[in-house]
Amino acid sequence: MLLTLGTLYAVAAVACLLLAFAVSFAAAKSADPQSSLAAASTAAAAAAHQQRVVAAADAGRNPVVLVPGLIGSSLESAPLSSTDAEWDRLWFSVTRAVNMDKFFDDMSLVYDAATDTYANITGLAIRTIDGTDYNTGGVDFLDKVLGVGVVGTDYFNNMIKYLEKKGGYTRDVDIKALPFDWRMPGIHPQMAPFYEQAQAVIEQLSEANGGNKVVIVAHSYGNHLTSKLLAMLPQDWKDKYVKAYVAIAAPLAGSVETVEACLSGQDMGMELFGWTPLPLHKLRAVQRNYGSMGAMAPTHLWGDFTLVSTPWKNYTYKGILELYDEVGATNSSAIYKHTRMFEDYDAPGVWVPCLYGTEVKTRGTLVYPNGNWDDKPDYVFVDGDGTVPTLSSTYCERWMGDPNTPVTMKAWPGDSHVGLVKDENLAAWVLTNVLQAAAPAKPTTAAAAA
Repeated sequence: MLLTLGTLYAVAAVACLLLAFAVSFAAAKSADPQSSLAAASTAAAAAAHQQRVVAAADAGRNPVVLVPGLIGSSLESAPLSSTDAEWDRLWFSVTRAVNMDKFFDDMSLVYDAATDTYANITGLAIRTIDGTDYNTGGVDFLDKVLGVGVVGTDYFNNMIKYLEKKGGYTRDVDIKALPFDWRMPGIHPQMAPFYEQAQAVIEQLSEANGGNKVVIVAHSYGNHLTSKLLAMLPQDWKDKYVKAYVAIAAPLAGSVETVEACLSGQDMGMELFGWTPLPLHKLRAVQRNYGSMGAMAPTHLWGDFTLVSTPWKNYTYKGILELYDEVGATNSSAIYKHTRMFEDYDAPGVWVPCLYGTEVKTRGTLVYPNGNWDDKPDYVFVDGDGTVPTLSSTYCERWMGDPNTPVTMKAWPGDSHVGLVKDENLAAWVLTNVLQAAAPAKPTTAAAAA
């Protein structure tokens, strides 16, 4: 998948121990008779937060908004018509994932091909964590116990910490996030609220920080939504509110891993010497109803490249629908038809530093030597970041020459798909060359400075 989960189950035992400790700690805390101290502490924290807001507005920094990738937004669930107290972390929660069948059910979408609509399973509501105040608590770590990130589930945390330490930023003040339900297709009527809220958040973040323009930092699937958002907004709005859109590992020409998910089930990076504990057939049933799988399918830019090889035929991007029909993935076929109504992204109309990983073996062709879709395929590898090939992650080059879209291309050899976001050197480059630098006045095709 487009954000590896190889370490998440590996820390399950540790997380369970942490949870046991957390429950004991919470019980002891609730029994504390000095509740007035807690109230005073909350008031003091609110006052301190307001001071940080004022300080950030006076600092003259460009505020940052983070747009996560596939599986990069933490989700929580509750029964319908529940109270706030009943919401429980769903994605990711190693404790809930212990009951794997129930976990897969809870993460499932029901897709109605006739109406092209998506719904959660009956009796379950799902929302993003920190999705109303747009703080970073749902994108720094994917799993937390008592608000503390679980080891091995960190995501944007390294970048946030670096910007705080070296750039003077403050999380949740001049660093915000735009989480979303990554199971959904990025471009869909049910996603309209995201785009409305994203525009409002950017406006409010700029205004709360002295009118300084916002820098949007998007990773992986988040680039699909960010590109669409900027392309549909008027140029005068972008000129006023956005300094740059940093596109990290942007799979704008698709990834073959989404095809693998619908054909055989994709192990989401959970492998140990070629073995995975995840039942692929169960994953496949869930993934075939995810709109994001259709949204990130390989596009026409793959040309005649063989995506899937079988004893009887080789399939290019033109054969994806044929493949889905052949394996009985009727929902995948319908989702693909609806989400691939377009094949290209319009220039976003802002400065785009495009950062991508190279020199990491990346799945290019899925090989089914026995023609059995229930088997995990073999692979022919291409260059990329381990998830997204450079063919896709360098899509930003197609915007070069647009009068409102200067593009800066920079490769990060050896950095993996998620490793890019965690790389302190990349965070340093963004701070020095984007946040603390002037935006180019004219389009440029020059490579970025080292």
